[in-house]
Amino acid sequence: MRQLERFLRPALRHAAVLALVATALSLVSRSASLTLGIALGAALALANLWTLGRVAAGLAAVAEARGEAGTGGAGARLGAAAGVALAGKLLVLLAALWLGWRYLGASIGGMAVGYMVVMAAIVVEGVRRGLPDGDDAGAGAPAGAGAGAGHGAGHGGAGEGAGATVAPGTSHGA
Repeated sequence: MRQLERFLRPALRHAAVLALVATALSLVSRSASLTLGIALGAALALANLWTLGRVAAGLAAVAEARGEAGTGGAGARLGAAAGVALAGKLLVLLAALWLGWRYLGASIGGMAVGYMVVMAAIVVEGVRRGLPDGDDAGAGAPAGAGAGAGHGAGHGGAGEGAGATVAPGTSHGA
C-alpha cells in the first residue's frame, strides 16, 4: 500500500504539470474548444487516477486487515463491491466527458489529448521508477549471472534476462 502511495504522488504531480503545459501550449491554437477540451480531459484523467489510487489503497488496507487477500468468501464479496464501484466510476467519467462535449463545447480531440497527457506522465513515472540504480552492466550480480541478474530479469529489456551475458567492462551495445 505504501509503495502505491510512493508512486501515485509523484505521478499525479508530474501529470498535473504536463497537463498545465499542454493546456498552455494549446492557447497557441486560438481555439477555445481545443483548450477547454485539453484542460477538461486532463482534469478528468487526474481525478480518475486519484480515485483509482484511493480505491486500490482502500482495498489493500481492508484485505490486509481482514487477512483475506486472495481468498474466497468475504474476499470475493470485497472484490465484487470494488468492481461495482469501479464500474460506477467509469460511468461518471464517461458522463463527464459527454457533458463537456455536449454542453461546454469542449473538443473531443482535445479531451483525448488531455487524457493522454496524463497517461504519458504515468508511463514516464513508471519507467523512471523502474530503472535500476547504478551500473547498467549488472553491478552487484553474482559473477557470471548475466546482465539481467539483480535487476529483475524478465522485464522485457533488450538482451537482458533470458540468459544474455555481458562481459565485465562492456556495455549492452558492445
